[in-house]
Amino acid sequence: MTNGIALWQPDSTGIDLRRVDEPKEIADHAIQLSDKENKQIVYAFTEGHYEMGLNFLWLKTVSSLKRELASVGLRLLGEMLGRASITEGDDVEDVLTTGDTIQLSEDLAVVSRTEAMRLRHCHELINHFNQLETSEEGHEEIDKLEAITSMKACVIAVLARPKISVATKFVEFRESLETENLASQEDKLNDLLASPYFFWKLTIGILMNSAKESSSAKLEHCLANINVLLPKLWPKLRDKERWQVGKTYAEV
Repeated sequence: MTNGIALWQPDSTGIDLRRVDEPKEIADHAIQLSDKENKQIVYAFTEGHYEMGLNFLWLKTVSSLKRELASVGLRLLGEMLGRASITEGDDVEDVLTTGDTIQLSEDLAVVSRTEAMRLRHCHELINHFNQLETSEEGHEEIDKLEAITSMKACVIAVLARPKISVATKFVEFRESLETENLASQEDKLNDLLASPYFFWKLTIGILMNSAKESSSAKLEHCLANINVLLPKLWPKLRDKERWQVGKTYAEV
C-alpha cells in the first residue's frame, strides 16, 4: 500500500544498544531525561541500586507515554478502552493504568509490538520485586542483567525520542473522518478497508461519537462517511461494534 492509515507505523530511533552494557552509555541516549535525572539513574545503576534506579526510570517512561496518549483526547482513549466514564476533564495519570498505557501505545503505533513486549516484561519485573514479602527481600533482588535489559527497553522505546509523534498522525486521521468525504478519496478508503480490525473499531467509535455530538458541516461529513463505510464494514464487524452502531442509531 502507498497511502493513508495502513502506513501508520512507529518510527524507529535507529539506536543499536545490543552490545552496550554500561549504564552511562545507555542513559546518554535518554534525551527526555534532564541532566539531573540522568545522573541520578546512572549513579543508582553504577552503585548496584538496580531496583531504585529502575523504578525511577520506569516512572519517567510511563509518564512520557501517558502524556503523548493524552494528546489524542482522553474521551477517545476511553472509547478505545470501552470506558465511557473517562472524560476530557480527567487526569491521564489517574485514568490510565500502566497496562492500559502500554496497550494503547502499541495500538496507536507509539511503540512497536516488540517494544511493547519488552515494556510489559519490564513492568512485570518491577511489580514482582515491589510485591515481595519482607522476608524475601534479603535474598531476592533484581540483578544487573535484568536491570540493564530493562533500562535499554525504556530508553529505546520511549526516552530516546525527542517527541513520540502519535498525535499528529492520529489527529489528522480523526479529523479527516469529520472534514472529508471518503467517497471521493478512493486511496484513503481502500487503505482503511485493508487495515487491521483495530482501525475499523477506532473509525466506528469516532463516527458514532461525531454523529451524536456534531452539527453543521462536520455532521454532514460524518453521516456521509457512515453511509460509505458502514455497508462495507458491517459484514466484518464484531458484535460489540454492531451494538455500538445500533445504540447510536437509537439515541440519535
